[in-house]
Amino acid sequence: MKYTFAIPLKEGIVSDHFGQAKEFCFIEVTDRKVISQNFLPSPRHDHGVLPKWLSELKVTHVFANGIGQKAIDLMTENKIEVIWGVPPDKPEVLVKAYLDSQLVPGVNLCDH
Repeated sequence: MKYTFAIPLKEGIVSDHFGQAKEFCFIEVTDRKVISQNFLPSPRHDHGVLPKWLSELKVTHVFANGIGQKAIDLMTENKIEVIWGVPPDKPEVLVKAYLDSQLVPGVNLCDH
């Protein structure tokens, strides 16, 4: 299987708030092996921009600490799985934990 993970970052770890991330890490995985990892600056934060951008980049999964319900709904419409409440850690650690069925999401820190 092929997956493309997008992780919003703040100072190298998953951002507290999805929409406020200045940068995203993209990790492509095929057959449980990391194929590539790269970083892109986030586009402007406006209604619907991030889900559309991530869909255009063929993202299959988004890890977020806090994320609003509207963003979750828009990404779900674009067939992007959203895992929220992930612990503050580096992107490669989160992806490995997910692939090993060890990622334990917590509470969505976003209240809107």
